[in-house]
Amino acid sequence: MADYHIENNQEWWTQQWLDIRNRYRFKKRLERARNYARPGNVLNIEFTGQRVLAQVQGTQAEPYQVELWLDAFTEEEWGYVIETLSQQAIFSAKLLAGEMPYNIEDVFAKNGWRLFPLNLDEVHSRALLSRSG
Repeated sequence: MADYHIENNQEWWTQQWLDIRNRYRFKKRLERARNYARPGNVLNIEFTGQRVLAQVQGTQAEPYQVELWLDAFTEEEWGYVIETLSQQAIFSAKLLAGEMPYNIEDVFAKNGWRLFPLNLDEVHSRALLSRSG
């Protein structure tokens, strides 16, 4: 597992997401999103299944919807991960305490998967113009 530099006393997994953002083309898109969010142009954020949906008031008259999602693990894949997690009580103890175990990525790696996206092919997004009814 990589040795992550943690900034501003952030959790290691938060830094992992920031590193992913900084490595890929989403950096400019997310910076623009932050600039929309600060003055209140993000009208709504909703978490639906594996998707994050946001209603955004851009420069056009009509707001638009932005979707962001990752491919989900199948039930079978989760079964393998859960089985591997159950082999060490520390994982359950940390997760039940609301903590993300630092070496939890090793569990996914043992099963041939990654907890975090490795490349942009694993991160999906799209923007849709909203239609007023």
